Amino acid sequence: MSQDTQTLSMLLEAYIAKKKRLSWSTISQTKPAWKHLIAAVGDMDVADFRYAEAEDYESYLFSLGLRARSVKSYLMAVRPVFGWATRHKYAASNPFEDYKMPRVPAGEIHIYSQAELRDILAVANLRWQALIMTAATAGLRKSEALNLRIDDVDFERQTITIQPHKETNDAWDWAPKSFERRTVPLAEEVSNLFCTLLADEIPNGQPYLLLTEKQYGTRRQQLQQGRLTDRQRLRPDEGFNNAFRRIRQRAGILQGTFHDLRRTCLTHWSYHLPVQELQKLAGHADIATTMRYYLAVRGDVLDLIKKHTLTVTQTNRGDKI
Repeated sequence: MSQDTQTLSMLLEAYIAKKKRLSWSTISQTKPAWKHLIAAVGDMDVADFRYAEAEDYESYLFSLGLRARSVKSYLMAVRPVFGWATRHKYAASNPFEDYKMPRVPAGEIHIYSQAELRDILAVANLRWQALIMTAATAGLRKSEALNLRIDDVDFERQTITIQPHKETNDAWDWAPKSFERRTVPLAEEVSNLFCTLLADEIPNGQPYLLLTEKQYGTRRQQLQQGRLTDRQRLRPDEGFNNAFRRIRQRAGILQGTFHDLRRTCLTHWSYHLPVQELQKLAGHADIATTMRYYLAVRGDVLDLIKKHTLTVTQTNRGDKI
């Protein structure tokens, strides 16, 4: 890529080619955002893109009928590309670096109650019990659970290590979202589930703990044939979401996602840990993400306030009498 006139489409192509560590999910978010950007301002010279064009992009997104949360996600998706362009002298500055993002109402953190977790586990098979409890007690993301290798579990120390893995003949390369290594506690109940899985369902030679023998066999064959996609490396169980939804519905739980199990774990950890420690255990790159668990007003706090308010009201009435 020369330093002559470079269009937006050329910039994205160069960015993806150079940034080898970009995950499939990041690329899948960036490409549609960039498509909308070009639709909004044209395939213009990167060096001519200024704050005004960023504002035009935001206006265009709102004109499509998108909500503020979606508009913000598109703006956030293009910002790293312009940051990269600035560092490589394709642009004088990043127009999105100090861009005022649309205000988005803080979303409520949905967590499962103890009763809901018991009901979900009651209708799940052994593998799904292990998946559910791994997320609910160790805070693993879906991709982290599905790519968990047997060697990542230390049964003696009762820990799980989430870490990048290099590709071998029998296992694909993978890295967690933050690309960093972290260690989280292994609950005794989860340890027992893992041991049962290893004894009853995981064949010798399979490195992955929470994939079925059939799932692993299919992905291993695709890997050796050079047909394993980035999406499949990230989510080797492609029927995962539908399977979990069916489990939740059989349990009579009206709402909730698998990721809410991780949110449930992090919420309970937030009751006992300082924010910096929770950030490390959660694998959050941005501490602002972690702070959401501390800023959320919990039901027990609301009940306490209501009780106190009722006491004050009754006392005031007594004074008047």
